[in-house]
Amino acid sequence: MFCSLNALLAGLLFLSGSLLPGCGTDSERRAVSGVLSGAEGRTGQISFIPVTGEVGPAARAAVHDGRYSFSTSDGPGPGQYEVRVELYRIRVPLGGSVTVKEVPVPASAAVDMPPELEAPVVLNATVSSAPVQQIDLRLPGSL
Repeated sequence: MFCSLNALLAGLLFLSGSLLPGCGTDSERRAVSGVLSGAEGRTGQISFIPVTGEVGPAARAAVHDGRYSFSTSDGPGPGQYEVRVELYRIRVPLGGSVTVKEVPVPASAAVDMPPELEAPVVLNATVSSAPVQQIDLRLPGSL
C-alpha cells in the first residue's frame, strides 16, 4: 500500500508539473530570426514576453549587428508578444572598428546611439504556428 501511494503521488507531481501554464516545452517553441532596423552595428539583447492572457514561453537572445536568432529549443511559442530590445553603447578602443552590416567601419564613423534607444524599446510581434519564421522589427527613428 505504501509503495503504491508513493507511486501515485510521484505520478501526480509529474503530471501537475508538466501542465503548468507559461513554462513552455520544446515542441511549442519556434525558430524565429530577424533584423532590427535601426540597430545595425549594435549589440544587445531581445526578449519576447507573452502579453497578458498568453501562455507561450518567453524567450531571450543576443543581438549582434542588428540581427537576432532563436532556435526551436529556445525560441518563443506561437502567440502575441511584447518584444523588449536593449542595445548597448558602442565601446571600441581609439582607432578601432565596429562591424555594420558585416563590414568593418572605423569607430570614428560609427554614429552614437540615438537618445530614444538609450532605454529598452518595447514593440509588439505575433509569432505564428510556422516552425521557422522571420520577424523583422523597426526601431524608433530608423529609416
